[in-house]
Amino acid sequence: MDEAWIELVDTLAVDVKKASAYAKESNMSAGILNGLDTALQSMEELKPLIQKKVHFKRIRADLKELVGELLETSQKGDENTTIGNMRTLRDRVNVLKALFSRD
Repeated sequence: MDEAWIELVDTLAVDVKKASAYAKESNMSAGILNGLDTALQSMEELKPLIQKKVHFKRIRADLKELVGELLETSQKGDENTTIGNMRTLRDRVNVLKALFSRD
């Protein structure tokens, strides 16, 4: 396992934590805050499953832009778009966990 692979997930997790802080500042619903916490927990569970370069590439392709959008919408206080991004992130991380655990 390459350290850069884990660093990518850690960097994305920091951005999700920032998005959560913005969501709290904007008084977004508890469902969004709980969903962001769940996504963060799943991202931690994903890290030990990253064993191949293809896993790294998949994370970068599937999550990097989405986390950026989540950070942007939560910072703007856009609750509707943030909840959609949060759900998509949560689902994608869970799919990646399932895929990587089969490899």
